[in-house]
Amino acid sequence: KGSTSTPQDTQVAGLKSKIANLGSSGSTEQLAFASALGTNLEEASQVDPQGMALLKATAQAVQTEGVVVKHVETPRVSVTYVAVENVDTEEGNPMVVINVIAAVVGIMAAGACAALVIWQIRKRQVLTPVHMLDEDAVQEPDAEAPATPS
Repeated sequence: KGSTSTPQDTQVAGLKSKIANLGSSGSTEQLAFASALGTNLEEASQVDPQGMALLKATAQAVQTEGVVVKHVETPRVSVTYVAVENVDTEEGNPMVVINVIAAVVGIMAAGACAALVIWQIRKRQVLTPVHMLDEDAVQEPDAEAPATPS
């Protein structure tokens, strides 16, 4: 059997190893963390000198006394895969044009039907119930309606 390890699995394993090495005294990762932390805290304290007195004091303490990582937990890594539809964005794609035309015609047809219904309701000034019998529409006469439409 061949290896089923993916490049992402390799990156995750490397990240786990680096996080675990933060807890090892004298490791490259811990030395890099300790040396960069003091400098980064000091630079951050210079952004707002009045509000960053504590940050500056912490930066100086880190630079003079160092940092000791006392506990490291095994990192938990969550990988999420998101399916992305491959959309053809090629210009002049005939399906896009056909879809747009179909949408416009559908909207126009719906508008025409709505206008016709509104016109019929206003013309008759009443709504009469319609029942379906054997798939043929039959209109019930309305006793209160005028004999002929006005």
